[in-house]
Amino acid sequence: PGFADEVCSANINECATNNGGCDGLTDCADTDGGFECSPCPAGYNGDGLAGCTPMEGYCHGDFVATNATNVLELADCTVIVGDLSIVGSQFPVLSSLQALEGLTAVWGDLRIQTSYALIHLAGLSDLEEVGGHLTLVENENLVDLAGLEGLQVVGGTLAIESHMKLANVDGLVSLNWVGGDLRVVANEKLAHLDGLAGLAAVETLNVGNNEGLEDISGLFN
Repeated sequence: PGFADEVCSANINECATNNGGCDGLTDCADTDGGFECSPCPAGYNGDGLAGCTPMEGYCHGDFVATNATNVLELADCTVIVGDLSIVGSQFPVLSSLQALEGLTAVWGDLRIQTSYALIHLAGLSDLEEVGGHLTLVENENLVDLAGLEGLQVVGGTLAIESHMKLANVDGLVSLNWVGGDLRVVANEKLAHLDGLAGLAAVETLNVGNNEGLEDISGLFN
């Protein structure tokens, strides 16, 4: 294998057929007289030739939770390799994220939007990293961000927008890095930004239309 013709001088491209036998999640690279499989993607055990299997607790794909049942289906996830959208607008009503206790990272975007029965984010206490954007929008009964105290890194934009009852962002006390923009907009009852005191830097800052906001000194500590 690897060469053809009588004197074995013509290289055979094994990758041209069935990805050379490499796992479908990996790439096959033709070499002189053989081939090589690339490593398995992050979140998988094994190697390209023997095969790639998901690591325990790593949930691969983009997930949308519109009710409590959907959230329970993610209870065994410690890392979501993809996006997670929590849009709790259907029955059974999503009033708690407790089933997500144990989730430590979302490698893509995390969006929590129009989840009218959530008053806090308890259940996300083990979450340390969001690799993409973190978007909290139009959760009309959300009063604080309790539950996010373990969050340290948001790789993309952090948006906190259009909440009628949100009084503080103290749940973000451990956040030290936002790789994109910080948007805090249209949160009627928000009084201060002390929870963002540990934030080192953002790309751009947009704080506006927060009617009750009287103190932004937390951004400059």
